Amino acid sequence: MNKSVHSDWLEPPHYYKKGRVIVFYVGGDPAFAEMLESMLGPEFAGPNAQVDPVSQADR
Repeated sequence: MNKSVHSDWLEPPHYYKKGRVIVFYVGGDPAFAEMLESMLGPEFAGPNAQVDPVSQADR
């Protein structure tokens, strides 16, 4: 039996992580995204993520 799920977001989803904490933020407020980045580091997945293919194996 095949099942699928489709999600429509009001804004693009953003993912941040630091240590064992992962933050999932759906929104487009630049000030809030800046605050999250200053506390947790750069987005690791989402529209603004800077993916380094060499370090992906380490994650």
